[in-house]
Amino acid sequence: MSRGFSLIELMIVLAIMAIIVAFAIPAYEDYVDSSNIAVAKADLVKVSQAIEQYYLKTSSFPNSLTDIGFDTYQDPWGNNYRYLNISTVTTGVGPLRKDRNLNPVNSDYDLYSVGKDGVTSSNFSAQRALDDIVRANNGKYIGLASDY
Repeated sequence: MSRGFSLIELMIVLAIMAIIVAFAIPAYEDYVDSSNIAVAKADLVKVSQAIEQYYLKTSSFPNSLTDIGFDTYQDPWGNNYRYLNISTVTTGVGPLRKDRNLNPVNSDYDLYSVGKDGVTSSNFSAQRALDDIVRANNGKYIGLASDY
């Protein structure tokens, strides 16, 4: 008489494995997302430091990231970082990043990543901007727009 596994035993093992995978995949994805956010925050600090060094040398902020050599620098999701020298904005509204009350979040320059979805909005509370990694309060805050 040969020994083997019955169909029921195999189905139980497969069901247990499916349950483990159902919990493991979302946990892994959360881990990857949080590590990508941490990398983007560190990148924003690095670029901010380069912008501040440029300001110390020239007494003005760069017109673009090209001026400091970060024009092709990309976030963990493969998108270029975005920068806006606020002193070059003529209308005072338009492209400036804004909080929930539609107040500009910076007075020197805006620097941000468009996040995982690759789209953004100037208003932090807009659905398209919630996953953006942003610099706000003139560098006192760097993190998710949804947490600001």
